[in-house]
Amino acid sequence: MLARVPQGFNRCAALGVSVREIKMRRVLISCFAISALIVVSNTRTAFAQQPESGKNCRMEQQCHWENFKKICVWVKVCR
Repeated sequence: MLARVPQGFNRCAALGVSVREIKMRRVLISCFAISALIVVSNTRTAFAQQPESGKNCRMEQQCHWENFKKICVWVKVCR
């Protein structure tokens, strides 16, 4: 059976942690959890916007020479 805690007993003081620190930890943990959920939802929507036709698309750098200068452009290539 669990022992009852005396009414005047302060657990935070016994652990050497203030109530303010505990509240701050809870706020930080909830902020990290919310930001993790936002990141996961954004990556899922980014992957969902890919074409459904089965094509594999990527950005490739294509270069050519003009007047002894190398000119490169980025082109989206789907295969």
